[in-house]
Amino acid sequence: MYLLLFGKRIVHPDASEKQEVDGFLRLFVGANGLSDSLLDIFPFLNSLPEPFAPWKATGKRVNQEMKRIISTSLEQRRGWNWSEEIIHRQEASNLPPGGLQCLLLELYLASSMTVYIILQFLIKACALHPEALKQMQTELDTVVGDQRLPTFDDEKNLPYLKGFINEVLRYYPLVTMGVPRTTTQPDEYMGYRIPKGSIVVANNWGLDRDEERHDRPDEFRPERWIERPGSRVAVFGFGRRACSGERLGRASLFIVLARCLWGYDIVPRPNLDDTQQLESGNAVFSVPVVNAGFRLRSPERREIMEKEWLVAEKDEGKIMADLEASVSRRPA
Repeated sequence: MYLLLFGKRIVHPDASEKQEVDGFLRLFVGANGLSDSLLDIFPFLNSLPEPFAPWKATGKRVNQEMKRIISTSLEQRRGWNWSEEIIHRQEASNLPPGGLQCLLLELYLASSMTVYIILQFLIKACALHPEALKQMQTELDTVVGDQRLPTFDDEKNLPYLKGFINEVLRYYPLVTMGVPRTTTQPDEYMGYRIPKGSIVVANNWGLDRDEERHDRPDEFRPERWIERPGSRVAVFGFGRRACSGERLGRASLFIVLARCLWGYDIVPRPNLDDTQQLESGNAVFSVPVVNAGFRLRSPERREIMEKEWLVAEKDEGKIMADLEASVSRRPA
């Protein structure tokens, strides 16, 4: 994602860019604790003076770090990239001061952070539900075979794997409560009057566990998405403010999971259980503890994966130039 936004790939885990972004992520997660989330529901609390409102100092620090990281990344950007494209769009001129930095950082965090966390849930679910894992691998072996890696073209022929992803998004929700929204006009719901300007928060957990929407909601059943293909999960939001990155996120989850299961078995380690044991988190989202390991399915598959890596395009400039050409060809 850093490559798409700034034209530079983070190769080494100790790279300064990664260390800075990871540090900001920890700061951001800490800033979105329960007390700060309550501000969305009770905005009058922001009227308190700073000595009685410690979140204000945290907010200033988050804002300063955001501007510093994005400014540095923009100065070091290479060639064509998403930030370059966004900066030169007419819409960017209408953004308030600091709006561009906020937009770019939100793009990075929303894509890389959420995909990373959901992948943790996917791996945990594979280890906890070996029968579902085997069914996905059988489906992959039937559709893809053992002579090549899965591609995006295979997705339409892998309904169980797609259903597994949906079921993980439903059963292990990334966010139990939706992002707070503000009503733009008066409304009414189930006899309750909702004034204009009210804060509304969707109960994602309740929606995904609703027996009227999902049969036996407390059971982990990927096949439910084959039985009712039109169903949706709540995690991506609703209406005009639904997650604009859903397609990119789903594509990333599909290709990573499909290729992992094609090449590896995922095996549970001791003390793995189905409780919502968390590594970290806050009132907005949480990161699961994953006690699982990867085991090669065969030496032949390892050889195919290694060959695929050797022939893959690694030139950052070439990758981004091809992407720029693709964007330029897209109809306005």
